[in-house]
Amino acid sequence: MEEKGSFDIEFAPASNWKQASKTWFVFMENTAEELWERAQQYFLWCDQHAIPVKKVITAGKEAGTPVYEVKTRPYNIKGLCVHCGIMEDDLRKMGQAVMHDSDYYRVIRKILYIIHDQIITYAMIGEFSPVFSTKVLNIDKPAETVIDPIKIEIVHGLPSLSSSENEILEKLEKEKPLLENVGFEIT
Repeated sequence: MEEKGSFDIEFAPASNWKQASKTWFVFMENTAEELWERAQQYFLWCDQHAIPVKKVITAGKEAGTPVYEVKTRPYNIKGLCVHCGIMEDDLRKMGQAVMHDSDYYRVIRKILYIIHDQIITYAMIGEFSPVFSTKVLNIDKPAETVIDPIKIEIVHGLPSLSSSENEILEKLEKEKPLLENVGFEIT
């Protein structure tokens, strides 16, 4: 069987880790600008290394013939970390621990927005699975709501609670004349 489609696309899932192995674990001493440059290189690498998917034509004269479709390579945090030579936990810590006006915070936020935008955009047009995309972005779960602590106020001057039904009926009988004077009819 002859396969149709182009194989001149560099199918390189392993190239990312090979390239990254040169820079692994040296990131923490670098600057936020270098993180941004490496992130841009990762995004460019993903854009230039689409994923060929082998499919088989199911109808017509060419039914049974294998073809290759080119699929967009999604950006993801783990791939970015491999490419940049940084551990995901370190990236998260830098994004959370530093001040909001620092360069690292802004760069990490921008990177996360770009990854989020690409996944959502391609999910909306059907290039990526919408269900899988919502799980990857963790938007398939309701947002955690912060519940304020429960406040207990002690109110003084209230009548004491009754201990039996008979006690309640006795209190109602005592209040009956007061209610009739105000205009309530009690039957």
